[in-house]
Amino acid sequence: NDIVPMPQIAEHYAISPNHLMKVTQQLTKLGYVESVRGRNGGLRLTRAPKEINI
Repeated sequence: NDIVPMPQIAEHYAISPNHLMKVTQQLTKLGYVESVRGRNGGLRLTRAPKEINI
């Protein structure tokens, strides 16, 4: 799975970066996404999209 930068996700879905941060923290705790820190960081799904049902 590719790592997608948080600003790119926020822009794509037209939501504030702060709101995205709150949502992704919960999704990370639940194991749906993995947070990657650093210069090339962002979010990555932990399984195939078709396997995720929220």
